[in-house]
Amino acid sequence: MNRGQRKRRNKKDQEHCKYIKMVKHRMTADKLCKITLRHIAKWIRYCDNPGVIFDIGACVGMYSLYFAHFASSSIYSFEPVPGNFQLLMKNLTMNKKLQKKITAHNFGFWSSRCSKEMGIPQNRKDTDNIGLYTIGGHKKTTSASFEVLDEWCEDNQIYPDFIKIDAEGAEYEILRKGFRAIRSARYILCEHHLEYTEQDTLYTLLLDNGFEVKMTNRNNYFWEKK
Repeated sequence: MNRGQRKRRNKKDQEHCKYIKMVKHRMTADKLCKITLRHIAKWIRYCDNPGVIFDIGACVGMYSLYFAHFASSSIYSFEPVPGNFQLLMKNLTMNKKLQKKITAHNFGFWSSRCSKEMGIPQNRKDTDNIGLYTIGGHKKTTSASFEVLDEWCEDNQIYPDFIKIDAEGAEYEILRKGFRAIRSARYILCEHHLEYTEQDTLYTLLLDNGFEVKMTNRNNYFWEKK
């Protein structure tokens, strides 16, 4: 790609970012937002206009809103933390045109259908996370509901072309009960939390299902089916 092509592509990415509106939040701080959206833009350049996109661990909806720029996309956002979900819904209502393409669900995925008490950081209300280290890991907790990925896909007859998953270390726990979803997907954007032993197993799981790493950025791995 020559300099002129890069400039035109960067301009297009900036236009997408320009029209996304969000409430004030740590994840939407101007500098962090621009960096995150720039990385998203790089990853999705590998994609051939995916149709159904799952945003697992949607947080406040930044990824979902960017994915909505795909011409034929339908986004399903899954966020179990009540506080994050409220902000997600506010962000969707601030982006009416993009909101039409996004269906948000206030539950997460796990290896079994259940409810769990999740730990919330005491001094940072804007960083509520679901993950191996947060379930019951803090004094303050909130209850959250979880479904099984493949069961939800089968019940609703919805299968993804693209899976984005960031579950703070619980990625393998989710995807090990998501074989049909994995087989349906052409692309997976996954955050690998290397401090957890399951990450090696997660890596093997995706390789065994025909995926290869196309790009990495810190702990983010963009996988494409061969």
